[in-house]
Amino acid sequence: MASPAPTPLLVVTLLFRSKPDFGCLPHVVNSVSAYLDSSVQLPIVKACTFGSIPLLDRIWNSSIDPVNGQYASWSIRKLLRTERRYRACQFTYSMLEAIERRDFEMVTWLMEHFPGETVWGTVVTKAAEVGALDILQYLKEKDEGGELPNYDSDRDKEMEEVTPKRAIGWGECDAAKAAAAGHKDVVKWLYEHAGSDERDDGETFKAAVGSGDVELVKWLMAKLDDVPEKGMQDAAANGHSEMVRWMDEECFGSHFDTGRLIRAAEKGHVDIVRWLVEREFDSDDEDEVGEDEDEDEGMKTASEVTSVGGEATLAIEAALLNGHHDIAQYLFSRAEKPLKPSFNAKERVRRWKLIEWLHRDIGPANISDKPRSGIMLELVINGRLDAVKWFYTEYSKNLAINLFWNYDEDEDTYFSVLDAAAEHGHLGIVKYLDKMCKLVTPEEKAKREELSNIDYSDPDWEFEVEQNRKEGCSSVAMDFAAMRGHLDVVQWLHDHRSEGCTTHAMVHAARQGHLHVVEWLHDNRSEGCTSEAMDLAARGGHLHVVKWLHEHRDEGCTTDAMDGAAASGHLEVVKWLHSNRSEGSTTSAMDDAARNGHLSVVRWLHENRREGCTALAIGNAALGRHFEVMLLLHRVRDEGCKVVMTKDDLLMSEIFQWLMEHYRDAMFAGLQAA
Repeated sequence: MASPAPTPLLVVTLLFRSKPDFGCLPHVVNSVSAYLDSSVQLPIVKACTFGSIPLLDRIWNSSIDPVNGQYASWSIRKLLRTERRYRACQFTYSMLEAIERRDFEMVTWLMEHFPGETVWGTVVTKAAEVGALDILQYLKEKDEGGELPNYDSDRDKEMEEVTPKRAIGWGECDAAKAAAAGHKDVVKWLYEHAGSDERDDGETFKAAVGSGDVELVKWLMAKLDDVPEKGMQDAAANGHSEMVRWMDEECFGSHFDTGRLIRAAEKGHVDIVRWLVEREFDSDDEDEVGEDEDEDEGMKTASEVTSVGGEATLAIEAALLNGHHDIAQYLFSRAEKPLKPSFNAKERVRRWKLIEWLHRDIGPANISDKPRSGIMLELVINGRLDAVKWFYTEYSKNLAINLFWNYDEDEDTYFSVLDAAAEHGHLGIVKYLDKMCKLVTPEEKAKREELSNIDYSDPDWEFEVEQNRKEGCSSVAMDFAAMRGHLDVVQWLHDHRSEGCTTHAMVHAARQGHLHVVEWLHDNRSEGCTSEAMDLAARGGHLHVVKWLHEHRDEGCTTDAMDGAAASGHLEVVKWLHSNRSEGSTTSAMDDAARNGHLSVVRWLHENRREGCTALAIGNAALGRHFEVMLLLHRVRDEGCKVVMTKDDLLMSEIFQWLMEHYRDAMFAGLQAA
């Protein structure tokens, strides 16, 4: 049955009421309304964000009047009826949006208007994560027992020609997401009513432990055949002291508790930190770290977490980096310290062994494996002046550690923490570090150089940082302060330091849209800038900066300006450059606009510029999951398609299937070349 035409816009109806001659021509009213009504050009997934069922009805019921021209058969609203793959893609993303909103009515609307479409596991998982038990129960009612499509299967391709039974993707991490969010009722319902061999029981148990729900953990222990030893670190991180103590009493494996102190410290849970440090350990229950304890004086302790190089030393840094100064001070007072310089190397060896162990249990993102100078850098970046002062006071006493400089492995160079303080706009820290640099005595510098030349006959000994560097900053300080828009820091450095800046200062201030900094540098410094300033300002969409540079500087720009503005979706900048500059653009403009999903930019470039695009444009749009852009390019361009991707990039994707149907040879060529 044909869908009813959408009701004309109220403003159009009122307009034509004042024109009696059109009273017998309702199709004119409908045509004018359709022309003016931009809402019907919204993709369904975008319309879902407004939470309006009438809007969804209007889009669904809208039709396209015959129009002459190259776009006559191309319209976003028409794609729902003409492009099967696009329709399936819109259904999935719209379901995710409706579930995120906990909008049961919208979910039912989508299910009714998209019959037979697969409800993928990502949709089920989202419903579980937000605790939408009513939606999960509804999906279970609509589960027709169909098989989830497997796009590698010829059988599934044949089945697509007939109306399939709706399949629901139960399992994987649905219960784990529900447990992590504290939805105990959803976890139990999934296991009791939507069982699946694909469900990750280990992740579910880990999430339940991390949520602190002891009752749910007990329920899962009774339900699951094989209980994994996971989650204690998450419980500590989330502050669930009852769970931490209960799991400790249950004795879940000898290594189950590794990393608890670090996670509790970095999240600021002082009660768990104190309990872990102050409780008595069984001295006979030694782990790998304890087994090779050095018998030398000062390298043993009764408690493994507070031993030299033990977990407490890492936890101090984790607490500091996350702003928990009180916990860091407490741990520092309880942790053993090396009693002589040679023990610094042994402490490092032990730290690295512990870090390797912790990487397995809690992951590298949760562990500080930086040298002490790296910790100083992080504190500076985070603007924690009190922590910077405390850390410098305690650790600068060790002349084997230079807290002023860090080594960048990627760039193979050293950089100053004072540079970092300037970049992040922490003027108080800049002033403090500047003062501390000037207080370093020649004797201390000589001692550091002496220590750097000592061979402790230990293959793992490595001096923390190159010592023969002048404490202070470099021109990077002002360059980066300008880039971040910290004019007060730029001015202080200009008045109190002699390092100055480079052309990067104005270039990157322009890039970030900091016109006030650009103007100050123009008036007070002599370094100037390059054409990159306008190029990057255009890419960033800072039209006011582009105009200022155009009027006050003579470096100009290159084709990178319009290319970059197009890639970033800044259509107004593209239009201004088109009208006021002569550099133009390249095919990269449309290629990169397509990659980033800027439909209006792609369309404008096609209509107003002659550079066109390359065969990469459609492939770029596909990589970015921008279905509408891909379909427009297919309709109005003739460059074809070149795909630079692996099959894993789009596996199980409707976009992948569309490409296989329309550019099969290009897809195979791209996959073979990858």
